[in-house]
Amino acid sequence: MSSRYLSPPESLYHALFPSEAPRVIAAVGGGGKTTFLKTLAAELSIQDKKVIITTTTKMHLPDASCCLATSIEAAVSLLEEHAIVWAGTPIGPEKMTGIPDALSALKAAADYVLVEADGSRKKPLKMTDLTYEPSIPVEADAVVAIAGMDALGKPLADAIHRSHLAVSVLGLPEEAFVTPDIVARLLRHCYIPRVILLNKADTPALREQARRIADLLPEAHCIVTSLQDWGMAEIR
Repeated sequence: MSSRYLSPPESLYHALFPSEAPRVIAAVGGGGKTTFLKTLAAELSIQDKKVIITTTTKMHLPDASCCLATSIEAAVSLLEEHAIVWAGTPIGPEKMTGIPDALSALKAAADYVLVEADGSRKKPLKMTDLTYEPSIPVEADAVVAIAGMDALGKPLADAIHRSHLAVSVLGLPEEAFVTPDIVARLLRHCYIPRVILLNKADTPALREQARRIADLLPEAHCIVTSLQDWGMAEIR
């Protein structure tokens, strides 16, 4: 298994999808889904592509500098003047849901639709209840599962959303500390054969542990990166 570092003008999109060209991309897992979607949207918009960011679950509202459309018609209209449009229905002051039954129309209007399709309560890892989540839309051409390397060394209860479900799969108490092996086992149970993005590898030590996780998942296409410091990512 080989690895290399990415730097501009190399592409996050092409690192994730070296042999395909998906237009509707769903992000699941934990560890920075919204940051991932914003990073990818910014890259695509620089290439003169029109991008919509939306959700099939709940996600934080964009900041005031972003364009938010609350209907399909508004999204289509805003795309005429803006490269990136968020599409959703606000629920309270901080969150939004998706526009019902909108994805097919949004796909027709934009070059790319990026979808947050999972919730993790800001935990770096996610244990899915496979009976109803993640909420991957049928329109999705690709799915990227995200795991935060800031989970490493933390108790399961602090690092994994729905840790009470994870303990039976892992055979460990919630007080056990997260290791590379645990991350790999969790990802395999929940998300393989998805593309895996090992995010928040912010230090040499975390990058080395992320490499270990990738080595434990030879059947997956894994990216090691720090989206907060984009320009340095490692494909494994």
